[in-house]
Amino acid sequence: EDWVPNDHCFVRDESGRWHVFGITHPLTDVSNVHAGESLLFHAVALPGALTESVIEGTWQDLTKILPPSERPGEMPAIHAPWVLKRNGVFHMVYGPTPIRYAVSSDLSHWTPRGSLRGAPSGRDPQVFVWNDTYHLIVCGVHDVRLATSRDFQTWTQHGSILKMKEGIDPESPSVVRHNGTFY
Repeated sequence: EDWVPNDHCFVRDESGRWHVFGITHPLTDVSNVHAGESLLFHAVALPGALTESVIEGTWQDLTKILPPSERPGEMPAIHAPWVLKRNGVFHMVYGPTPIRYAVSSDLSHWTPRGSLRGAPSGRDPQVFVWNDTYHLIVCGVHDVRLATSRDFQTWTQHGSILKMKEGIDPESPSVVRHNGTFY
């Protein structure tokens, strides 16, 4: 059976191995491409530079993670995972609304922890840390929204940081800091 990957993220473990996590579902008709997005794929590459790993055939596909049966009380849909390490534990945030998270010590076994309290409505979350504060960005309807937290548990919304034209929705926003500037 052919599977379709979608929104994904890369994270490196302590040994230098790259892991990729993303939405997946069995191949469907393109008119219903997002149907069945209730699982995440997990694949690993050998240690080394990411540029050496983004070559076909270098990734080992592992067992799908966080199926609905392992996330009781959550909606079946699981979209756009983003992983960061916090206090020695990996945290995966995912959508769609409500923005939720799971934790893992080894990037293979994940425990859902529920919703991020106060997170903005949206999808495709990304979290980054700056000045000892967590910054969460998500796609809203016609905008990208921001929330911050000092403890990763309770979030304060700051509204839209990017507004799109009517009829245009953002997709998988990402913020990176390079040489003192955010992009």
